[in-house]
Amino acid sequence: MEQKEKIESSKEVILEREINLCFARLADAGVLSIDQLNFLLFGPRKYLGICTFLVVHEILQRIAEGTLKRWDFDIWDLRWRNELDEKASEFIYTLNPTSKLLVRKRGALSRIVRTYREHCMKTVALFKDKIYSAQSRDELIKIKDEIVALGMFLEINDKIMHNPSWLDSKKLFRAYRETLSLFDQS
Repeated sequence: MEQKEKIESSKEVILEREINLCFARLADAGVLSIDQLNFLLFGPRKYLGICTFLVVHEILQRIAEGTLKRWDFDIWDLRWRNELDEKASEFIYTLNPTSKLLVRKRGALSRIVRTYREHCMKTVALFKDKIYSAQSRDELIKIKDEIVALGMFLEINDKIMHNPSWLDSKKLFRAYRETLSLFDQS
């Protein structure tokens, strides 16, 4: 029994280190302040949604600027790596921490990532509808320019590609390319 407790304790230490790294990367990018983190961890529940949304808004701005990648803060993304270039520990999904602080930290990070993902999916769905309802090539180009301004597409050397830091941007890019090819054929 004592051996199992030691293993669980060491897993908690690893998990806390990985979560702290995600928060540190958000802080380094200018997305999350210590006060905001403390509010997310200990603030009144009824205001957590607002604070989380503000953090996600900053994340999206930094992604559009190119100073933050999804795998810098999303520990559940397969591309996430720690300082030693190691993947996240396999027990990020299964460990039930005994430390209340670790439970709060994982909950706060989970809320941020979940809100980020939901926002990305809704925004992509909105722009997919716009793309599919475009009546002309010029209208489609205007929509593409909007998407580039938001950072969902990257324009590099007159070439356009999806931004892998935007969840589901690849689906949006496919919809854009398909619709563009339909206009080019007519």
